Amino acid sequence: MVRLGQIVLFSKDKQKLASFLCDLFELEMEIHSDSISLAHEHINFLIIERPRLAECGSSTLIDFYVNDFEELEELNNKIEFLNYRLESAGESQELLQQMKKPEIKDLGEVKFFFMTDPDGRRWKVSTFSK
Repeated sequence: MVRLGQIVLFSKDKQKLASFLCDLFELEMEIHSDSISLAHEHINFLIIERPRLAECGSSTLIDFYVNDFEELEELNNKIEFLNYRLESAGESQELLQQMKKPEIKDLGEVKFFFMTDPDGRRWKVSTFSK
């Protein structure tokens, strides 16, 4: 069985990205001098603050699977809440428009959405069918 290993993400603001991912995926955070580690059972991220590399990484697509449509909807709703919180904190309208609540696409057996994180990186979340 193949499982997802550590994903290294370069960020313009490692704390903002780490907080966003922690809240979305309910991860444990460990802060190091030059990076932040996030983990929960089968998923591990290492976030390193490197603004130049973050710009290159914005074309990265990371794909995750959830077990069913209810989990997909739950994550989709969390994105709406996190964006509302960023808006309340005075985040730029350009970033908020980029991060707006994604539309869930339905291809019959598979349902999915694309989302954008605070660094402009694209993510895909899909239902997993066996």
